[in-house]
Amino acid sequence: MKRLLLADNRDELLSTLEVILKHWGYRVLASSRPEYILQSLQASPPELLIVGEDLLHSPSESLNRALWHLLQDPSNAVILIKGSGPTVALSEGTHYLEVPVDLFVLFEMVQTYLEHHPRRNLRLAVNLPGMVCQGEKSNLAEVISVSKQGLFIKTTFQLGSDDNLRVVLPLLGMKTELDMKGKVIYRMEPNHLNNYRQGVGIEFTELSGDEQQLLEDYLEKQFLEELSESQRGPDLDPRQIRLHSESMVRIVKLA
Repeated sequence: MKRLLLADNRDELLSTLEVILKHWGYRVLASSRPEYILQSLQASPPELLIVGEDLLHSPSESLNRALWHLLQDPSNAVILIKGSGPTVALSEGTHYLEVPVDLFVLFEMVQTYLEHHPRRNLRLAVNLPGMVCQGEKSNLAEVISVSKQGLFIKTTFQLGSDDNLRVVLPLLGMKTELDMKGKVIYRMEPNHLNNYRQGVGIEFTELSGDEQQLLEDYLEKQFLEELSESQRGPDLDPRQIRLHSESMVRIVKLA
């Protein structure tokens, strides 16, 4: 399990990020205490350090030296969370995380540092009825996962690589649906392990700005509901998350 050290002096932000990162399957050590942060860095350097800018000017000179030493070496995996003051001037390529935090941006940053084959887009497992349309033909499909850029479906419809099609995706809980153009980018051949159904990965090819916004709202809604149902320990504070839709606030537990 990949180990992250999460350090910031804003407790609400700290606990919210901790919940999200643990939900993604990472081992997270989180603290706002300079002595604990320094001890953790010295004992066993994490595979990724996510640290608030304000801690770079901590009263602890030892912590300051340790953090600046890490930041000066581009081989170290560090994400800086923007603080209350001016942005710290560091080398080109430094990853800065804005507050409130955009879930999609956070996911891409963490994937870049920690995964051998990083995903650019947050993908959620779902179980939705959908429809695949090609020419005059249409067929029901089981939507298994969805991201901002595409989805994976199981269907008996015979589809080949690069086939152009339309996918109708109901956004359950939002009283609407999306009818999106896409193309097949990979296939899963039928066998006894998948009940002899064809599975295909589909990339969206023409999403309007409104469609992209609806899809992001849906993904955000599903992710936050999933967190609320499964979380144990610290609460999420919606003020720390850049919600794409204000209607999402009510499904997050207030700290």
